[in-house]
Amino acid sequence: MDSCIPPTSQPKPMHRLLLNFALFAMMAAGHASEPNYRVRLEGESESRAAAERSHAELVSQMPNIADLDKPLKTLSSPFPDYPQQLRDAHISGRVRVLFWVGEDGRVSDPTVLGAPPPALAALSVEAILRWRFEVPLKKGQPTRTRAAQDFIFQVG
Repeated sequence: MDSCIPPTSQPKPMHRLLLNFALFAMMAAGHASEPNYRVRLEGESESRAAAERSHAELVSQMPNIADLDKPLKTLSSPFPDYPQQLRDAHISGRVRVLFWVGEDGRVSDPTVLGAPPPALAALSVEAILRWRFEVPLKKGQPTRTRAAQDFIFQVG
């Protein structure tokens, strides 16, 4: 369990997506370029599309801790944007978002924990709201389940 979230604030049960996204803005010859993405901090740098595919594969391999019939399966999980103006201003940080996956597989009620930079929090929530999952089932019936996601935005 991460030390930045007190145990009492962890919803139960919760299918926690333990994937950290590191968004690195790469600078080449003084010109800004598109950010590269890594799924997990120790992972290889990838294009946005490749990292989104890697994320979907990893989510399906996560342990099923919410007593669902099977682990959550990501259908779509677009990453947050990291606009050039934020990178130029060296705005970086970690954003943790708690959210519900509904009986229809759509995300609802995202909540940002802590006090990350507001612009990064807004980008993260906007991305999470576009995520889609297979319908979560418990004992064969559609159900809601809680999940969490970390996004790490870094420049350089």
